[in-house]
Amino acid sequence: MDNRSTELAERVRSALVRAAVEAYEDAGLSGLCAEGRWEAAVGAIRTLDLRSVCGLEESGLPPAPESSRTASTLGDLPTIESRTDSPETP
Repeated sequence: MDNRSTELAERVRSALVRAAVEAYEDAGLSGLCAEGRWEAAVGAIRTLDLRSVCGLEESGLPPAPESSRTASTLGDLPTIESRTDSPETP
């Protein structure tokens, strides 16, 4: 990976971690349980505007169409009980 790609990847990772931690902490202050806090953190990751993190909004490119955005609400998130992508434990 070249320096520019590495810098971009680091910027995206930092923004995702920051969004998740802030959402997790805010949810805790709101009285949510650990599962609710986790769902809030995942929701923050899913709704983070990656175009602005990557600097695409400033480049003069038009914003992404609504249909391609990954915005979701907490109600759209799978709960721990409803997850089907994790392996079953014996």
